[in-house]
This record gives sequence, C-alpha cells and structure tokens, in this order.
Amino acid sequence: MSKRTVLTLALAMLIAPGIAAAKPVAKPGCPSPVKDAAKKSYPSSKVTACKEEKEKGKVQYEVKLETKEACHRYA
Repeated sequence: MSKRTVLTLALAMLIAPGIAAAKPVAKPGCPSPVKDAAKKSYPSSKVTACKEEKEKGKVQYEVKLETKEACHRYA
C-alpha cells in the first residue's frame, strides 16, 4: 500500500466515529405524565418545549410553558 492510501484510511477511521456520534437521535415528545403534571399545576398554560435531562443519575424533564403573561421554564 502506498503512503497516501494508508493516510486516507487512517483519516477515515479517525473521522467516522465523530460523524456517527454527531447524528441526532429522534426522540418522542414530552411524555404524557409530564405534560399532565404541568397542565395540572398551571392549567392556563401551554407546554411549548420539553427536554429530558439526567441529573445525579435521575431522569428529569425541563418543561417550557407559555402563559398569557409570559414564557416560563420549570425543571
């Protein structure tokens, strides 16, 4: 093998894992129990965003709510 072929293969092996890791994985929206809890606590609001987070080994959801007054974010 020529040096150029070896360098090309080595570069491809280094770049490939980064490209594979950069692809976002599609997840479903906010789980129903999380939406229900937000609507129960803030009945006049609308859930505009929901993000899953892991903190200290526990799964939590950050919920962004829109109300008539303003937008709020509750974790």
